[in-house]
Amino acid sequence: MSSKKKRKTSEKGKSKRKTAEDIIGETTAASEYQTQQCALVVDECPDYKAQAALRMHGPNESSIINRKDPNSLLPSVWGAAFAPTLSSTAKGGKGSKHKKLDLSHIVATVGGDVVNFVDCELNKVVARYRHPGEVFSELAWTCIAQPRPSYFLAAGGQNGSIKIIDYEQVACSIIFAAHKDQIIGLEFHPSRPGWLLSGDWSGNILLHDIENGVDSLFVMHKNFISILKGGPGEGALLHTMDGAQGLSGLSFFNMKGSFVTSMGGELTVWDINDKDENDVQFLNICKIYTMHGKDTDGLSVLKRGNIVTRAIDESLVWVWKPVPMQGSADVAGHEVLARLEYPKQVCTYLRLWASTLEDGTTFVATVDLSGKLSLFFLKTGTENTEIALHPSKVLTDVSDCMSQAARCVCVDRSGKYIVGTFDKDLVVIW
Repeated sequence: MSSKKKRKTSEKGKSKRKTAEDIIGETTAASEYQTQQCALVVDECPDYKAQAALRMHGPNESSIINRKDPNSLLPSVWGAAFAPTLSSTAKGGKGSKHKKLDLSHIVATVGGDVVNFVDCELNKVVARYRHPGEVFSELAWTCIAQPRPSYFLAAGGQNGSIKIIDYEQVACSIIFAAHKDQIIGLEFHPSRPGWLLSGDWSGNILLHDIENGVDSLFVMHKNFISILKGGPGEGALLHTMDGAQGLSGLSFFNMKGSFVTSMGGELTVWDINDKDENDVQFLNICKIYTMHGKDTDGLSVLKRGNIVTRAIDESLVWVWKPVPMQGSADVAGHEVLARLEYPKQVCTYLRLWASTLEDGTTFVATVDLSGKLSLFFLKTGTENTEIALHPSKVLTDVSDCMSQAARCVCVDRSGKYIVGTFDKDLVVIW
């Protein structure tokens, strides 16, 4: 593409650039995405019981600390995610000859050089993928409809490459040599299941088209759509200050593909301009002023447009919604919906999980260094948002968890199963 054509396309995209009010309006306009107008309060929680404790990722030779200590061979299990519910676009439509594959009870876990697929109904590993030399920490599911509905898992971590794993074949379909730094976030586009967003610690954000690559095995640059590099210079909209924390989270903000990033204590909303297939762009829409005065560690966006965050060394998890600021097109403020209790501890890689369940319940789950999982079932209410809410339930009924840090928690869409991951290669299913 000539520089003249690029400049013309960029100017066209710029003339239609959205404002903070536009993006927030898109998120809250559809009935499925109506933002809460009042506070959130704690609701009753189901009675979860531990049904299995599994060790299935180690030993990992690349993470050996002390060969005389068997526990030093056991990797931390950094991430877990349930397979998505099939969307209407992935079911093949009416008259489809393809049988629907229901994986709602399958959870993927990553730790060391292994990706495991666990059946929560059977409490056992049903498939395993190993990539020697990798230390996996991030993962994301998608289901692509063509040529038939198929599930794929994107996984990455320490070495910066992204592996696209075909669940049915238990094989790596594509490897993207994507990042030069550790991958921090992976997430698929909410309405374009073949588009994958990835980020790394240095602040580089990439967008990939895996749908074309799955069938044709194109080389990496043909699947590569757009890159936004960290650092100063033209187009360098994300950067890391000296001494500041790098990218700590990214999440899609609405169905149209706007996404939010957390870096060095700043939350920024971006839009993907894909009007021209040959010049897909990331547009910086606005910065969100949050309640945090320090780097964030934990970011999740709920379907109703609410955001859940935690700051490092802070004893609260915040549920809030962004609000446009009058007279400013590129800045948004916030309205607090709830403060959730969290143990005060310094750790830069603990996860929080938040989602809206099938019955409409807002569910937030956190993990901490003592091995506890705190569950918050939330409903709308009118209580004072200045008061920190106690958890609906704290899961501590597995003694083996208590001597090690919990690293990740995830819940299936129905709220039936909870999976917690820990140090020393431990995965617990409730």
